[in-house]
Amino acid sequence: MSAGTHQTAACHSSIATDGIDGATAKMRNTYTAWKVNAFRAGQVQPIKGDGPILPDFAQSVAVHCSHKDTFIVLEKDALTRGQWLHTYQVKRKSKPRYVLVDHHTRAVHDLYAEHVLTVEVSAFQPVEVWAWSPGADTVGRDAGLIEVSA
Repeated sequence: MSAGTHQTAACHSSIATDGIDGATAKMRNTYTAWKVNAFRAGQVQPIKGDGPILPDFAQSVAVHCSHKDTFIVLEKDALTRGQWLHTYQVKRKSKPRYVLVDHHTRAVHDLYAEHVLTVEVSAFQPVEVWAWSPGADTVGRDAGLIEVSA
């Protein structure tokens, strides 16, 4: 890693900085990825990825997907304030490689991210799938109950 380049991963995104030296480095591009839900139109799930540039980030996201899955990457440029939405589809290589698993040879097809579309956007807020976390709601309460405080 050169002295002017630094990468960090935080909350499903990768941050690449660009500058002359470490002291004057400025945050440049931020990538955030979501997997498109094939069964519920318009809903997405966040995916972790890491990489200083978009192709590396997309390939790291493809590892968490299956063949024919679609995922989107939101790229934000901190200097120009530009935002681009990149769409990828996960494909598998046609030529398999053979690996030995429990004394049996198996054909394994490697996956890669195929770029489909790039659109410049002014704002993007995906609808994420509802997820329950402990302590998020009261268990056992009547949903129709309205309590009036005195």
